[in-house]
Amino acid sequence: MNKFKYTFLILFFAINTFSGNAQSEGKGSPNIIFILTDGYASNLVDFMPNLKAMQKEGVTFSNYYVSNSLCCPSRSSIFTGMLPHNSGVQTNTVPNGGYQGFMDHGDAQESFCVALQQTGYKTAMMGKFLNGYLPRTHEPLQGWSDWFVAGGGYRNFDYDINSNGQILHYGNAPEDYLTDVLAAPYRQPDQSVERPSFLY
Repeated sequence: MNKFKYTFLILFFAINTFSGNAQSEGKGSPNIIFILTDGYASNLVDFMPNLKAMQKEGVTFSNYYVSNSLCCPSRSSIFTGMLPHNSGVQTNTVPNGGYQGFMDHGDAQESFCVALQQTGYKTAMMGKFLNGYLPRTHEPLQGWSDWFVAGGGYRNFDYDINSNGQILHYGNAPEDYLTDVLAAPYRQPDQSVERPSFLY
């Protein structure tokens, strides 16, 4: 069975998942949810009914080509549209990779979220950004209206989140489970938003 280091599912649908009324008011721009999952085999999707349902309702690019099999170079390519040799992020760690490599190369200014914001989108980043991002020492990046990002990427308990510049610490209680904490702010539509939204 083929294994994918990165499976990219881009789901474009204008239902009230993230931002309630932008479509109904005739703004013309769709709400966009970009779901990036990594590090599992494609056969595991069978055990993820919610992901399968979203995949069925959205768009899946079955012939999507990853620019690099490592996490940070691939994510940097998604953010900037550049191949790793152009983005300067060629590995997961410094000196030419990870969060610091992304920042040192000036890739934050080249991110698609900056362009989306300039066209009127509310943009939100939640979850893992890049290896080496530390919520306590790194500020939210430009181009993101909302920033709800954990460090490390894989700790499910006893972690920090940078919430628009405010550091939140979560412990070891069941309600501190990282996936649930990350999803909570985005489960209900934000009816106050009168512009299209992008959620990563």
